[in-house]
Amino acid sequence: MTKSEFIKQQKEIIKAHKDNTAYFDGSFSEQDMYSMLRFRMHFGEDETAVIIAALKLAGAKFKEENKEKTYYSAVTTIDNNGEVRCDIVDSVVAESKPESTHNSTSLKDIYVDWFDSYSEAEKFVEEARRA
Repeated sequence: MTKSEFIKQQKEIIKAHKDNTAYFDGSFSEQDMYSMLRFRMHFGEDETAVIIAALKLAGAKFKEENKEKTYYSAVTTIDNNGEVRCDIVDSVVAESKPESTHNSTSLKDIYVDWFDSYSEAEKFVEEARRA
């Protein structure tokens, strides 16, 4: 198969199926796609960016976002033995950053911290893991 035949075939597949997906009818936001790929499917940052870019090049029409911003949460747990665990676990689109919280149980302390960017949350996780 030549390159032009391959491209033609892929365009035909997109044309035949795009109207049956939320990515092309505007009912799915880019942030929804990002969250699904990163946090539910556990794709890396680069893979997520490439997939979203490919969808856009294919003509995806994501739902327009309003003036809300995406915030990212990192959950840190410190158990009674002093073991620290920290991971980025969620993202939320909101007009203001959610409040960070702290909860203590008989087995561990749990901290949920919110960040303005994924890179801020990532930096926090790296520092917490070194603690």
